[in-house]
Amino acid sequence: MSCNKIITTEDVKIILGIEGTDSDALINIWIDTATDMLKDILEVSDLAVHTVTDEEVKIYDPRHIIVQDFPVDTTQTITIKDSQKNELTGYTFELTSDRARRTLRVLDANGTPTSIGYCSGCENYYDRIFISYTAGYTDETIPESLKNAVAFMVGGGIADQNKVGDVVEYTIGGKTVKFGGATKSEAVMNGQTAMATFKYWIPKYMKVDIQAV
Repeated sequence: MSCNKIITTEDVKIILGIEGTDSDALINIWIDTATDMLKDILEVSDLAVHTVTDEEVKIYDPRHIIVQDFPVDTTQTITIKDSQKNELTGYTFELTSDRARRTLRVLDANGTPTSIGYCSGCENYYDRIFISYTAGYTDETIPESLKNAVAFMVGGGIADQNKVGDVVEYTIGGKTVKFGGATKSEAVMNGQTAMATFKYWIPKYMKVDIQAV
């Protein structure tokens, strides 16, 4: 994705029903703001394809690793290190299901499920590791729901400003947000509606504090 923009200005205008180019600069600014907000909510460093190096992960269940960024590309090299940053070898990884995005199942070199980092001569598994991996979306794989979430936040950002063109309101997925011409209380409500709609699109991508899988 160019410059980590998950949706183009033109696509936002189509979703919101905005015509002309007068609002392009404002929309572009709000795309960046909404994308940053989305990354914060999803707790990811980036949504575009990127490499994560030596991410520290606490191990609750030695059969699985839950990483921060997503979706993890298991076709790319994944390396793990112990707490002293000594590389641990002999492991491969797969996502735990077709719907999983950042929970990895630990496999041995033969592809058999195993447990990670058992310390030879020790009684306990490692309680933390460092992992390097590739994650993120391309222009072709970014989910429409995440694009829509950003579009709704863009709409919310301009909802309490002057009405844009002839657009009075927009509706996606049964959710409606009105533009301009509102009282202060209505503008606040519109902003809350935009935020609620934003969160409506993204729960399945949010990180859950799972201690066992």
